[in-house]
Formats: sequence, structure tokens, C-alpha cells
Amino acid sequence: MPPRVAKKTPHRVERKKKETGRPATTGLIPSSKPSRLSTVAETSNVNVRGSSLTDHASRVLGAATALWRRKKLHDVILAIGHHRAAVALGGFLYVAGGRDTTCAGAPLRSACRYDPRINSWLRIADMIKARESFQLCVLRDRIYAVGGRLDDTTSLPDVERYDPCRDVWEPVASLSDPRRCVAVAAHSDRLYAVGGSGNQRISSKVEYFDPDKNEWTSRRPLSTPRFFSLLIPFGDYLYLAGGATVESGGTLRCLEHVEQYDPSTDTWRTLAAMATPRAEAAGCVVDGRMYMIGGYNWESKSWLNSAEEYDFTRDEWLAFTSFPRALTGVASCILTLYKSPP
Repeated sequence: MPPRVAKKTPHRVERKKKETGRPATTGLIPSSKPSRLSTVAETSNVNVRGSSLTDHASRVLGAATALWRRKKLHDVILAIGHHRAAVALGGFLYVAGGRDTTCAGAPLRSACRYDPRINSWLRIADMIKARESFQLCVLRDRIYAVGGRLDDTTSLPDVERYDPCRDVWEPVASLSDPRRCVAVAAHSDRLYAVGGSGNQRISSKVEYFDPDKNEWTSRRPLSTPRFFSLLIPFGDYLYLAGGATVESGGTLRCLEHVEQYDPSTDTWRTLAAMATPRAEAAGCVVDGRMYMIGGYNWESKSWLNSAEEYDFTRDEWLAFTSFPRALTGVASCILTLYKSPP
């Protein structure tokens, strides 16, 4: 049976910043036919024939035409970095954290907001904790930054959330243990965190955050631990796609199968396998289909530019137009475009 899809409602969107420099919110009128586009922010290191490039730009996917279109994001105000996190809220793109590309390679606290209406960036408040290899998630119009890492050996349990009305990050209850590369998603007014790695182990943990109680609750763990995966909400379920695990001999291996989680019954089900297993990929849902883009394959030890499309109804993966570049450690999200009132 195909999953039931929740009714789509327009987000609130924000005015330009006040004179104080802090963003304020108000309602705007959505266009009669809003465009649903997938924006992949190329703020990560990109491998092209052995060379390392960094490009502050995006690729916009037209799902109906299966074409990638380049959109330059000018006036970028963050230092160049990789393994950032990105999320959309209120018609804006938010980008935070990551690791800079200097010799020091320090994790970043910085964050900014992109306005697609005027192709402009606004620097917002820094996160409390510097972090890379983490994900952002929206719950109740707040942005949550979950876990991450400081360096190769130090992972973070810390969770903080951003209030765009006040331009403030505030700490909330931490994960049950330090973890980087955690897959996160919101569903049924809860924030779910799945897998990740920490303390030199890949995790099978599944837990959710209750914003009313400010606490995490454990749920049924994964049958196979994985990190660098994506947790995609669609209809009544959460879909865990991509990522890697470690075999008994210590070899890292990408996981090809999608796992479907039912929050109402706390059960997992294994679904179809991708043609090319991948970790550190971009992924999102556009027009009722899930797309996995780029990433890294541990078996071939190669950066990927291939993309795959998943049909939820048929439980089937299909080949899709390849991304113009091979890339890993990339972030993606969905933007609904609005028209301002006259």
C-alpha cells in the first residue's frame, strides 16, 4: 500500500532583516503554482579527475525535465568549507558549520541564510558549538543542529536549535552519546536521530526528541549500524537511505538497501537496493520521488556524480540524470518559491 502523504501547507517566510540585523517573520502570499526545486549547495570539496575544487554555487533540479541548471549564489559571506549542513525554512536556505579548507582545517560555528528572491546572503548568529559532519532539521519552525564532530577522534552529543525570529541558538537536551554523521528528520512532531558514529564505533541507535519534554527517548535499533546516511520523511514513514557500515574485518562498506521506519509501530522494513551504494550523498524528495545524488563509494573508493530516483509506490530505484560533477560531503534541501504581495 502506498504511504499516505500529508497535506502540503505553505511555510511562513521572512522579511529582509531589520535595522538591528536580525531577521523577522511575517506571512507572504504563495504563488498559485509554487515551484518545488531541489537545491544542492556546492559548498563541499568536489573531486574532479583528482583535483580538489570548491564552488559557492548550487544546482537546481527540475524534476519534470530531469535537467540540472546552474545557479550562482553570489555575495557568499561564509568561509569556504566542506561537510556543511543545509536546510530550508520559510522560503530561505540556511547553511551552517562544516570544516574550513585551510591547513588548520578547523570546524566552523558560522551560519548564514540565503534569500532566493534577491539572490543574497545574510549572516546570522553563530552556533554555540563548532561542528562538521552533522545535519540540520526543522521542527516547529526551529532549526536543530544534531551531533557532529570536532576532529577525527572527537564526536559531539550536543544539540542546539535556532530561532529565526530572535536570531538565537540555544542548547537543548543532548543525544544519549557523542555521534557524528547522524541521520536526522522530523516526523509526527518529533525529531528522530538514527545511526552515526562515535567512540570509534558505528551506531545502530534510534532515538527521538520531544520538544515539550526536552528529552530523548530510545526506539528499536537498526539491524545494521550505519553512518553518513540520510533520513527522509515521506507520508507515514521515515526512509533511511545510503550510508556505510563496518564489516567484521574492519572494512567499510556502503549499504545499498533502503530501510523504512514506521514510527507508529516502532518497526523497520528493508526495501529495494540502489544500483550504486553511496555514503555522504545528497538526498531529498521532489514531487513524490526520492533522489540520491553524488556521494562516496567505499568499495571503489571513488567520488560519485551519478543520481538515482526512488519510486515509493513501486519500491523501485531508477537511473536519473547524473550530476555535472563528482562530489561528496554535500547538502541538499527543498525550496518552495513564493511571490511577494503587490
